[in-house]
Amino acid sequence: MVEWYIDIFFLVNVSMDVLLLLLLGKLLKLPIRWIRLAAAGIIGALAACLAVWLWYLPGILLWFLGILVPGGLMVWIAFRPGTVRDFIKMVLVFFLEAFCIGGIMEALYEHMAKSRLAEKGLPVLIWGLFAGGAWFAFQFLWMTAMETKRERQQLYRVYFQAGEQRLWATGYLDTGNCLYERAKRRPVHIVSENLWKTLKRPGAALISVPFRTIGNPLGIMEAVEIDRMEVEGEAGKTWVLEKPLIARAPFQITRDGNYDVLLHRETVE
Repeated sequence: MVEWYIDIFFLVNVSMDVLLLLLLGKLLKLPIRWIRLAAAGIIGALAACLAVWLWYLPGILLWFLGILVPGGLMVWIAFRPGTVRDFIKMVLVFFLEAFCIGGIMEALYEHMAKSRLAEKGLPVLIWGLFAGGAWFAFQFLWMTAMETKRERQQLYRVYFQAGEQRLWATGYLDTGNCLYERAKRRPVHIVSENLWKTLKRPGAALISVPFRTIGNPLGIMEAVEIDRMEVEGEAGKTWVLEKPLIARAPFQITRDGNYDVLLHRETVE
């Protein structure tokens, strides 16, 4: 017969709910109010205890009353979303956290259950370490996914035309690229060494473009004017640049080769 201690069950649920809500606030950059988090955690733990007592109810009803409704209520108490869209987004991320962290903890438990440490039951401290490890693991995965998404949103297909040379490349909209030609203050786009060799026509007039970096405060880049650039974004939207300036990168643009062009920050304005 399995012994069940409702006080321990309640405290564990309060702590896990607060951790999930805290992670939700950090991921979505929401204001953190500890009193609200604590109140929401208590509501969620009470609902979990009630769901255990009402185990005889149909599964779909138990899921609705013991998980879905308390989850939404906890999110509303903790963060008070201003719109329905924000509320739905928060609830979805909250349950995604719970699902992923639960899966990570289950995997850790299965691994530990095979060791001698689990012969007499896993101590509460170990469960705390499981929860902390799963919490940080999910936060790392979320941040990595968001960073990848942001980078992909800044990638554009770029068409170059320089005399008889016509080619496509991938460009990255670099908000840090604010280089301008001195004379007419035209934006300058930075291209890789390979693109430069292909697009620079023999005898083309070179333009000196000063730049500054941490390692080179007084650098000079060579730039040339080409015939045309087309920058293709999402949904077929295209920006056409006539007589743009491209400069040879004095450094390796990217290590993984995802793009060959650093587009000027005014490209899509």
